[in-house]
Amino acid sequence: MKRREYRKVKTLMFEKNITQVDMANKLGIGISSLNRKLNGQNVWKLHEAKMISEMFGLPIEDLFFAIEVAKKHRRGNNKKAV
Repeated sequence: MKRREYRKVKTLMFEKNITQVDMANKLGIGISSLNRKLNGQNVWKLHEAKMISEMFGLPIEDLFFAIEVAKKHRRGNNKKAV
């Protein structure tokens, strides 16, 4: 499984002055678990992603899927039309 970091979530946490301790408490998980998820070592549970989405007022897709979709979309555009 490909490891990926969730930089957008980290950036929003920084901008809103939300520490990993604060975020872990809001999600009801341990700090080390949150850290592993932010660094792409563990996967997010749907309810955690939904809570983060609601915290920042952004769609789940923008926080967790936009990078992957954008990369796949670019790869698909490299094909020449016949």
